[in-house]
Amino acid sequence: MGWDRYDSQKALEAMNDLYKNELPLFMNLFQPSVKLIKVIRKGSRKKRVYDEPRTPMDRLFASGYLDEKRCKELKALRGRLDPFKLSEVVNHKLERIWELAHYRYKPAEEEKKAKDELSSVERETLEAISQAFGITVYIRSCRGGDLVAVNHG
Repeated sequence: MGWDRYDSQKALEAMNDLYKNELPLFMNLFQPSVKLIKVIRKGSRKKRVYDEPRTPMDRLFASGYLDEKRCKELKALRGRLDPFKLSEVVNHKLERIWELAHYRYKPAEEEKKAKDELSSVERETLEAISQAFGITVYIRSCRGGDLVAVNHG
């Protein structure tokens, strides 16, 4: 989710839906991770030794804490699910959540259009610079705005 602010009920419901349904399935059944086994120190250097990459479900199977019936159920679930479709659903839901982010400093369209235009003081200053150096000055009034050429005279 990053550093964006999600302060609406819709955003809360969308995030809860993602975290309850598709994301745990994708992360636990299909997303492998490595675990740190040990750190070997030689002088000031450290060498980290990792276990082979495995999914959380595979680690659970290897632990022996799960009974055979539950293992078969989970393997059947993983066999029924398509990781690519599940990933697409997760990405689609994330895009929808990002659209619900509240950007405190996000200008409205009207404010953006107003920022695209230079004030009279700005225009006079740029014309003076253009005249002093005998060049055409190009300015972009805001990020993503149009490039404006200011000539002297």
